[in-house]
Order: sequence, then C-alpha cells, then structure tokens
Amino acid sequence: MQWWTFRDTKTISVGRSLSNQVIVRDSHVSRHHCELRLITLEGREPSWEILGQGKNGTFLNGELITQAELLDEATIQLAPKGPVLKIYLRDRIPDRDELLFSSLSKDAQRALLQRESLKRKPAEEAEAGGRSPDDPAWARNRCSTSRSPPPQHQQGRVGEGGHVH
Repeated sequence: MQWWTFRDTKTISVGRSLSNQVIVRDSHVSRHHCELRLITLEGREPSWEILGQGKNGTFLNGELITQAELLDEATIQLAPKGPVLKIYLRDRIPDRDELLFSSLSKDAQRALLQRESLKRKPAEEAEAGGRSPDDPAWARNRCSTSRSPPPQHQQGRVGEGGHVH
C-alpha cells in the first residue's frame, strides 16, 4: 500500500512515467494515465476534477470516464485490470483496520468476513435470546448495526491542498 499527500498544488499527474507526481508501476497503466485538477471559481468552494488520459481507460467509482468531478472517498481504477486508488479530499485518514481490510484481495475479504461471521454466530445467538441469524426477528434487530465493508483499493488520497493516497 502506498500513500501520497499533496498540499498547495493545483495539478496531480498519475501514470507510469517518472515525470508524474504519482508514479504507478503497472503494465496496465499508461505513461500519463490521468490528471487530477483543482478547480477554483470565484464565489464557489474549490473542487477537483479528473481527466482520464490512459489508453486502457480510467474508471471513477466503476464508470469509464474521460472527465468528471472528483468527490471525497472516490475510487479510481487505472484500466480494467489496473490498480485502484482511493481519493480523500479532506484530511481524513482511514483507521488501521479499514486500511488493512481494503488492502486484501476480494477473495481474502470474503473469507475474512465469513470467518468473522462464523465466530460471531454463537455470541449473537446468545445476545438475541437464543435466536438464530436465520430468524427474521433476529435480522430485524441487527439491521441497524450492520456495516458494509470498505471497497478494495490501494490507497490514494487527494485533499484540500491536494492529497492522493
């Protein structure tokens, strides 16, 4: 997992070439794959946009793009089989467990979630008065506390001053 942080910059280039600020060594990534740009318009909050320049495509949150607004916690994939960057526009640093989980492959994430689910099942049944997770009453009681796992990614972060992790 790699982290990049940028402050006081208006353009961040991403690609294989050593001339980029974010250098990604992957055969699916173009020499100059994409560019993140700070947009400042009078009377508006600064925002970021992404320009996809890679031959194999740039995907923002799973959608192929050539140009798009970049929002906080966006996921950028550099080519269909290329690496994934997670973008943070604010000074939010994910906690250690989220980073470790997100660095695992999708298969490893599924296996970990299944293992944790099996470990919790007896304790949750006791907590639910002996009800099984298959019982609809148990499920209704648990819905408000369930969480979705974070997406798989290599960390990429772009912040107010321009952060890419």
